[in-house]
Amino acid sequence: MDLKKMDELGHLSNRVAADFRAAADQRMQELGMHAPQGMILGILEELGPLSLADMAKLLKYTHPSVLRHIDALEERGLVERTQHPEDRRIKLLTVTRAGKKLVPVLFGILDEINRDALQGVSKKDQQTVIRVLNQVHENLGGLGCPDDIVEQITSNRRNRKPKPTEA
Repeated sequence: MDLKKMDELGHLSNRVAADFRAAADQRMQELGMHAPQGMILGILEELGPLSLADMAKLLKYTHPSVLRHIDALEERGLVERTQHPEDRRIKLLTVTRAGKKLVPVLFGILDEINRDALQGVSKKDQQTVIRVLNQVHENLGGLGCPDDIVEQITSNRRNRKPKPTEA
């Protein structure tokens, strides 16, 4: 590997994303789950019921990978599969009451990870990084997560009132 490439945006952004995933995985293991399972719960809570196919597209995971995580969440009683009201072939993934109780804890973990990651980074620099990464995302054609879904999740998170323990 060309060490000069180690500081290029693509490689660095992959390293940072891997660090975030590893931190989330480590913290969520305390709850007996993996980071993707936490992501699935959070997304379902924010967006409402989704099909397995839509969840796989959203996460950019294969169907078998998402299915494995859904099976684990269902075994724990955190999600359930319900019949699509208009298409009997489709099962919708829905957060259960037990899952809904866990979501604020998961969001708290993500908030802590973000706070830890941004220690020593000024608010101005944080805004610059976000602006630049959004521009890079747009320049690449937004090939990752669909922007409308990302915006809905981001908007819901911004409007979420922190619990007294999160402040």
